[in-house]
Amino acid sequence: MGAGGYEVSFYDMNDPDNPVAVGDENEVIDGCSTTRPIAEDTQYEFHIRSLENTEYGNTAAAEATVVDYDTYVTTIATVPSGTDLAEYFADLGDTVVSDSSEVAYELEAGGSYTMTGDVDFNTNWLTLRGDRNDPPTVTLIGDAQFITTAGLKIKFINFDCSQSTANAFLAMRSTPDPALTNGSNYYLTNPVAIQSCDIRGLQGYLVGDGSRSYYLSSLTISDCRVELNTQSSNRVFRFDSGFIITFTIENSTMWELGNSRQYFVRYSGGRPTNNASLRSTIAYTNNTFYNVCYSGQWGNYNGLGNRDYCIWTLTDNIFVDCGSEQVVRRMCNWSSDMGNATMTINHNTYWYDGELASNEVGGSNNDNTGTHLLTDPSFVNAPSDFTPQGADQLQYRTGDPHWLPGE
Repeated sequence: MGAGGYEVSFYDMNDPDNPVAVGDENEVIDGCSTTRPIAEDTQYEFHIRSLENTEYGNTAAAEATVVDYDTYVTTIATVPSGTDLAEYFADLGDTVVSDSSEVAYELEAGGSYTMTGDVDFNTNWLTLRGDRNDPPTVTLIGDAQFITTAGLKIKFINFDCSQSTANAFLAMRSTPDPALTNGSNYYLTNPVAIQSCDIRGLQGYLVGDGSRSYYLSSLTISDCRVELNTQSSNRVFRFDSGFIITFTIENSTMWELGNSRQYFVRYSGGRPTNNASLRSTIAYTNNTFYNVCYSGQWGNYNGLGNRDYCIWTLTDNIFVDCGSEQVVRRMCNWSSDMGNATMTINHNTYWYDGELASNEVGGSNNDNTGTHLLTDPSFVNAPSDFTPQGADQLQYRTGDPHWLPGE
């Protein structure tokens, strides 16, 4: 009381050695509140110093008060390094960890874990989280996969899948929760996401519906590096009976070491017909794809072509040797008339067999925006270093930002 205002700074502390100011530093506030944007999974510090008020004889504080603040989901348990996650979560079964709110299990920074069988989170809305600055490593062995019938986020973890023979990395449960039923479908209203993970040697598909009619409100792959090593024809995203209502891939890299996959994403079940107002969104933004579905198809979407409920976004991506030189047509399920769909396409690179993929651009079924980039992305050393050297890619800063040089 009686202060002559407050001097306030707010810092992003995800990298403790390099704080990043959010908003103006040393903002003077003549009142009791200010506003700052915040992000998920972020550690912050408030610096608040009261200022002098000579009228009332109050001097300024010599130093700011520092207050920690974070936006992490509440951790209910930390799993010790050296643990087999399949054994740790085996007793979860039908246990309800949290009735209605999202909670997290945390892995130790720099820890080492195995996973020798399924980790089934059942109906629990969970986050499985490592450390942003020192991710733990989980080695999947044999028929081991993550399974859920609820919202699930997997974050800040490295995965070694080279010993895994499972059909999927993440699959929906084969026995859905009856509470999710809407007609003949099962709706997951809480989000499913894989964020800031490094996944190597993946033979199965990345995400699948378990051959049940799950309809995910959202599936997001963000800030991930995913190495595929396909031994037989397969998909990356496989939804035999279900559907992803909002499907986002952003700031990520995916590459294939093995055989060409048949599809990148395939919906066999199609969009639900009992909700006429439901919009379907598919968005790829700032990604790098290399040798993915080289002789396969990028997408196959039942019931999505030329529909006014479709929103397609394809911006700032790099595709090299992908999708049989037909990424755009297959991704957008493009027909000769897509006038009813909402489409945003901008600044993409299409390179195939060492040259501009002419089948991707210019025609009515392709990228006809004229915004595609013309230079060879010229990666430093694919498939280990995807730093682009192409002039256009560097100018427009396209592809996965992970590989782009600093400003």
